[in-house]
Amino acid sequence: MKQFKLFPFFISVVLIEMLACGCHENKDAGFPVIKIDKPSRDTHYQFGDTIRFQAELSDASQITSIEVQLMDGDNKPMMPVVSASPGKPQFTFKGEYVLNDPQLPNGTYQLRFRASNGENLTNQFLQLQYQELEKELLFPLVILHPDPNRWVAYKFVNNQWQQVCVHTGDFSGSAVNAADTVLYMCGDYNSKLSAIRLRDGLELWNVSPTMFQSSHWFGDVALANSKLYVGCAEGTMKAYNKSGTEVFKSVKYASASPVKCVVTDNLVIGFFVNTYDSQKHFVAFHNTGGALLDTKFYSGDVVQMMHTNGDEALIVANKDGHGEILQYMRYSDSIIGLKKFYGGVFCSAVMVDSNTLLVSSNIGIYTYHISSNVLEPFASAPVSAILGYDDVLQEVYACYGKKLDVFSYPHPSLIRSVVLPDTAVRLHLVFNK
Repeated sequence: MKQFKLFPFFISVVLIEMLACGCHENKDAGFPVIKIDKPSRDTHYQFGDTIRFQAELSDASQITSIEVQLMDGDNKPMMPVVSASPGKPQFTFKGEYVLNDPQLPNGTYQLRFRASNGENLTNQFLQLQYQELEKELLFPLVILHPDPNRWVAYKFVNNQWQQVCVHTGDFSGSAVNAADTVLYMCGDYNSKLSAIRLRDGLELWNVSPTMFQSSHWFGDVALANSKLYVGCAEGTMKAYNKSGTEVFKSVKYASASPVKCVVTDNLVIGFFVNTYDSQKHFVAFHNTGGALLDTKFYSGDVVQMMHTNGDEALIVANKDGHGEILQYMRYSDSIIGLKKFYGGVFCSAVMVDSNTLLVSSNIGIYTYHISSNVLEPFASAPVSAILGYDDVLQEVYACYGKKLDVFSYPHPSLIRSVVLPDTAVRLHLVFNK
C-alpha cells in the first residue's frame, strides 16, 4: 500500500527531471563570434567623417541582434546605436556610422560591436582616433524689441544683418542651442515659449502660456545638459528637450514667479519674485527629482546668474542704487557678497573663462577676477552695453543703442563697429558647437 502511494510521486519526479533536461538541452550555451573586417584599428577620423564598417558574425544557432556604437574609454556610449536583427547563424553586418556630433571632443574611442544569440552576448572593441570640430563663430545674433508687442531677431552674415524672424509678443528671455542652431525665446505676459530654427526662421515648436492669477507667463531660460530650463508663472521650473517635450518639472514655490534661472551640477536655481508683496528669494530645486532644497532671501535685482563650479553660481545684481557681485553656495546660511560696485549699476555680464568675468555698467565695462576678487576697468565706453565674448578670437562684443562694437581682449582696442537695425535687448554669439 505504501509502495502504491509513492508511485505517483516517483512519476512526478521523473517528469520534472525530464523537462529540466529538455530545457537544458535547448539552451544555447555558446557565444556569438565576431570578426571585424573594417575599419582598421587606430584609424584617424574627424568631425563629419563616416566610419564604413563590416563584421562577420557566426553562431551555433542564430544571431538575434547586432549593434555598433561609439564608446569612450570608460565604456560610456557617446553616440547613437546602429543595429540589425539577422535571425540566422551567419551574417555579414555592413553599414555606416556618421561622426556628426559637434560636441564630441578629441580623443581615443572604441567602436563596440555587440552580438547576441538571445542567451549570450559577445562584445568586440575596435580602437580609433578622433579629432574634434574646431570651434568658430558663425554669426552674432541680436534680439530687437521695437515696440511692446513685437520682437525681431537678426543675424549678421556676409557683413549685413539678415532678419531671422518676427514674433508677436513681449520678451523676457532667450537662449541659443549652438549644436542645432536653434533660438529659444519666451515672454512675460503674452508670449509663448518658442523654438526657432536660425537657418530659416521656422518655428519648430512652442508652449502656450496658461492662465494664472499673476498673469506672468514665462521668466528667463537657460540651456544645460541638452535641456531648456524655463521659469513658469505657477511657481515652477520646467525643462524641455529639443523636441519640445517636457522632461522636468519642479515642485511649486507658491505665490511667486521665477524671473531668472541657472543650472548647476545638481540644482536648478530660480530667482523668484512674490506676486503679492514683491519679496524676492533664490530658490534651489534638485535638477533631477524637482524637490525644493533651499531658499535664500535677497532684496536686490538680479542682472545675471552664471554657473561656476559644482553647485555654486555667480550672481551679478543691483541693490540700493549700486552693483554687487554675489556667490550662491548651497550650504551657506545666506548669499555671500563678494564685491560692491559703488560707481554705478550693472547691466550685463559674460564669462571669459572659469576665473574671469566681464561686466558692463552705466559707466563702462569692467573685468572681474574671481580668485583675487578684483574688479578693474576694461573700457570706459560703451556704457550700459549688452556683452558677448568670442573665446576663439578673444574678442568682446558690446551692443549699446543701435550700435555693436567689437574690442580685442585682454587689452581693449576697437576692432570694428556695426550699425544695428534697432536697439538690441539681447545679444548671442552663435558658434558651430
